[in-house]
Amino acid sequence: MSQGQKKDKNDIRKTDIKQYWFIVRQMASREIKRGNTSKILGQMWNILMPFISMLIMAILFATVFNRDIKGFMPYVYTGTIIFGLYNSGMGSALHALVNNKNLLIKTKIPTNVFIIEKVYVAMIHFLFSLVGYVVILIITGTRVGPAVALAPLGIIISIFVIIGIGKILAVINVYFADIQYFYKVIMRLVFYGSGMFFDVGHVSPAMAKVMGFNPVYLTIHFERQCILYNQIPDPMIWVKLIVYAVVLYILGSIIFNRGTQNVLAKI
Repeated sequence: MSQGQKKDKNDIRKTDIKQYWFIVRQMASREIKRGNTSKILGQMWNILMPFISMLIMAILFATVFNRDIKGFMPYVYTGTIIFGLYNSGMGSALHALVNNKNLLIKTKIPTNVFIIEKVYVAMIHFLFSLVGYVVILIITGTRVGPAVALAPLGIIISIFVIIGIGKILAVINVYFADIQYFYKVIMRLVFYGSGMFFDVGHVSPAMAKVMGFNPVYLTIHFERQCILYNQIPDPMIWVKLIVYAVVLYILGSIIFNRGTQNVLAKI
């Protein structure tokens, strides 16, 4: 193949990426506008909901765990918004194919675009929730240090985890619609197994080991170390998160690409 042909192929790929990214942004914009149509406060709910959840948990569990956790409110808030990112991204991706049946039939948009768009919207909501998070950090007098610069890396890694799991869920939902109910039950277990309002030192060693394999808990712990404690996350947390991201993204892509070949016939 000549250099000119290689260059042409690269240009085509770049053009395709730009086109697909434009589609993702347009679909995301439409979804956000549609979601805010009946809401008086609109995007403000993305700031208020994590704050309200944090407030409820702080009130309910402060008397039990507050003594052992420095900066209990930021501690809980960190867990709340990270769990919200995972839950929103994976939960939306689960319905990405089924809810876009008409587009799948009438257009040639790559199926991957529908997953990316759902995770992209979840990321936008997460960024809005950071406004309330910063306010809480200021109110509680939490001082951040240089390690906070590593915090975005944890989020970027988690995005690949979310996309990978989201792809698997989207395919399963096409062939087995009851997965959405199992998903809610599983995420409830994940919620209580992510150290949202307690330190891992409060649980048994066996339970602590189980939590150590929970990507949501690992991400929450990663962010707390960077933001609240000005510490570089433990090497093992880096390793586990990166392995999860790589393995789940590749596995999810394989399952998704194979599963969507006959998806039109099922939906």
